[in-house]
Amino acid sequence: MSEEATIMFDGKEVKPKKGFYYCPFRCGDPLYPRKKWKTERGFRKHMESCSACPSAQTRNEQAKKERDADNEKRKQAAMADCPYKIGDTICYVREIITAPTHRHNGLRMVRVRYEAEKRFVADSATVESFGFDYGLFINDGIRLTNICVDMAEATAKAEKKTKDYREHCEFAARCR
Repeated sequence: MSEEATIMFDGKEVKPKKGFYYCPFRCGDPLYPRKKWKTERGFRKHMESCSACPSAQTRNEQAKKERDADNEKRKQAAMADCPYKIGDTICYVREIITAPTHRHNGLRMVRVRYEAEKRFVADSATVESFGFDYGLFINDGIRLTNICVDMAEATAKAEKKTKDYREHCEFAARCR
């Protein structure tokens, strides 16, 4: 190792202290000792992937802006393809969890059963808002795949989903 090899890292001058290079941006978990490198080569390799340096922060912000812009484009495309407008009445299948898999026991969650007990019911609602999270949804959670043409179709689909879910739970219980 060369004597006093100084490295410029995102505007900061880094000199080895007691034979080790320390990241000037204090990357890593603060509960653990600071990361250190014995060789200049290892520290230069870290410089390329350090997540705490200012240049990485700007790269992350730029990538987030690009993801948000792409998400907005997909949302606008999904909204253009949606056949429903605000004020329309829709019929859909709603999932109700009657008994979850975990329950509180003091301050911790305890597993009670393998599968949640569910039932499916047909319901209707008026479209009040639209949202987008990996796909378009209506009124805080009604997915377009759950919407049916009329209440009779929604009722039939709910009965079929309930029957299929019970069969799935029985099969899983037999496999255990």
